[in-house]
Amino acid sequence: MRISKSQLTLLRQLKLKKERDVRRMFLVEGWRGIAECRSAGVVPTLVAYDPRSNAPDHRNLLAEFERNGATVVEVGARDLNSIADTVHSQGIVAAITQRNMPEAKELLMNSRFVVVLDRITDPGNLGTILRTCDWFGIDLVLVSRGSVSIFNEKVVRSTVGSILRLNVLENIDPLDALSSAKEMKYDIFSTGMTGTDVRGAVHRGKFVLLLGNEAHGVDARLSSIADRLISIPKRGSGESLNVAVAAGIVLEHLVSFRA
Repeated sequence: MRISKSQLTLLRQLKLKKERDVRRMFLVEGWRGIAECRSAGVVPTLVAYDPRSNAPDHRNLLAEFERNGATVVEVGARDLNSIADTVHSQGIVAAITQRNMPEAKELLMNSRFVVVLDRITDPGNLGTILRTCDWFGIDLVLVSRGSVSIFNEKVVRSTVGSILRLNVLENIDPLDALSSAKEMKYDIFSTGMTGTDVRGAVHRGKFVLLLGNEAHGVDARLSSIADRLISIPKRGSGESLNVAVAAGIVLEHLVSFRA
């Protein structure tokens, strides 16, 4: 079945944050991203693909989605290029319905490992951090107001499917979230250049890791709530570490620690 005008309009509109917010949907591009939907048990609402990019394993995937209720349509290359990033679409794009998530406080009550992100503005950084959190088994990621949207196309692509599996809330008030975590006896760690060596960080079985803005770090009001300020020892002459790289190094220590 060929794509209709209304379906094409929907996919184009989902490139805009305000439309994603209103429709509670977002875009996933590329065969790898679409395959991650299956791995995560997510059925797209609408899948548009260029039949010229259709390999046998792709046809099986599309047929599976159709059996599970997805609308699958064919789209020409010109129309597809008006929807997707032409470098990464690989001939397919899908509209995914956003999950309905509980409030942050309820999710905190049922988590052990939590990451709070303070004003992360670069889409690639945010996507990589989410992918890293998925790798280390983080239960919950809370993204503050002033951060790039978690459903931005570059963020979604950078997560390589992790956005479909992780519990992530955006536009949260980090002060409220950290206050709730404090009441729930989380050990709260904030990253900072003047912190103590992360290798000495200990916790009682559940923690919150606070990571800050690429240029300015963690807001002082937030880091003051933390139980401990931690940093990664510097070996060379580099000025600073990328926040996504730092996230991986710190999470390796915190997740591996056993009280």
